[in-house]
Amino acid sequence: MNKKNPVKFPRNIEILMVKIHLNIKIHSLFKSIKFEWRIDKKRAEKCKIIFGIEDGKIIGVFEIDKITPSKNGTGRKVIYIKPHKNKKLIKYYLYRFIEKKYRKKGDRNPVRYNFRFGKKNSIIFY
Repeated sequence: MNKKNPVKFPRNIEILMVKIHLNIKIHSLFKSIKFEWRIDKKRAEKCKIIFGIEDGKIIGVFEIDKITPSKNGTGRKVIYIKPHKNKKLIKYYLYRFIEKKYRKKGDRNPVRYNFRFGKKNSIIFY
């Protein structure tokens, strides 16, 4: 797969994407995604799938187990994940590139969603 032919996400599946900037093995990929993130809990709870993204490429497909507040009082949330059960879904998405609109150059926010949330006219990056 290449960047010119990115994967398209279906509109009926809410997906949370987390950018990871590490050269990592699979056991630390799990720990990198289960991290303290600054996310909107209501918005994240709509998501059933979480992708680990490195340089625009999906390197991990997981299921969201639960989302809890951080224990250190920073206002961030900890996302608990588990391996996704649907092997066809994993095979379809893994190692494919995401669309360009989800990877804007210079954007510092590591969290992405594939859907809009909130008021109809609100501007929310997705």
